[in-house]
Amino acid sequence: MKNALSTGLLALITATCLLACKPAPAEPAAVADKPAATAAPQEAPPAASTEAAEGDSPAAPTEAPEGGSPVMAQPLDGSSVEAFEKGVQKVHEEATPDEATRLDNAIQYLLVYDLAAKRDKAKLYARLNGKTPTEVISQTRR
Repeated sequence: MKNALSTGLLALITATCLLACKPAPAEPAAVADKPAATAAPQEAPPAASTEAAEGDSPAAPTEAPEGGSPVMAQPLDGSSVEAFEKGVQKVHEEATPDEATRLDNAIQYLLVYDLAAKRDKAKLYARLNGKTPTEVISQTRR
């Protein structure tokens, strides 16, 4: 009887914690408050990825995502920590404050939750090498 009660209580506490700690619901609410033009860049990366996968465009996209800054479509150099951080600094200089903040938040999120990176910046940046800031941000929404 105690085991069944303990197991049920543990399941309830776990479910409550997972719902309370889940970061995904906060993001769509923020997107809903923004104008429709701002929400469009989230849909742009898959189209660019589809083109690259089909072999139509082997080069990285250089056009700005719809409604976004051009720097958000330029690939980041993850060959070293310094090179990657220089690219992030360029995003801070050329992108909107909202885009820069979303990139910073995505990097921090991936440092914690990307198990292959093991909280190591050099490993994470190497894994993100060649990805655009928009693609880095979209990795947190999977």
